Amino acid sequence: MVLAIDFDGTIHDWNNPKPGMRMGPPIFGAQEALRSFKEAGHTIVIFSVRGGEDSRKHVADWLNYYAIPYSYITNIKIPADWYIDDRGMHFTNWKEAVLRVATNNPEARRDEGSNGKLVGVCGGCENHHDERDTETRRCVCHGKGLCARGCTDAPKPAETTG
Repeated sequence: MVLAIDFDGTIHDWNNPKPGMRMGPPIFGAQEALRSFKEAGHTIVIFSVRGGEDSRKHVADWLNYYAIPYSYITNIKIPADWYIDDRGMHFTNWKEAVLRVATNNPEARRDEGSNGKLVGVCGGCENHHDERDTETRRCVCHGKGLCARGCTDAPKPAETTG
């Protein structure tokens, strides 16, 4: 199989550069995973937005330094059996794609079992079954008006007057 694997954020930890260097270490598990892919006979294509000959050379030098196997490096989307990328969205349909972009939530979906209410990840507690108000996009955890874990992302419940 041909595996197209993103470099920054998937193999290379670009959020934690080593002191005095522009680049960080490999993300935990990346070296072992790519080595196992190579041993299994897969073609490993490293893709990156880093264009140009110099940028590809820097990526190649980094991969070689950490003994991470690859077949070649490109900044062009190639035909592949699998794309592995930290910023990818698994496409199922356009309705969900639009919802995920609108809510900036890659896991957002409409739950058919709850009258189509938005179900996703609560920004405060990361509970994966919280409902969110479709206008405020804030957690309303199962319609209770507050997060079951007390997250600060949840709107305050309406006060009752008696």
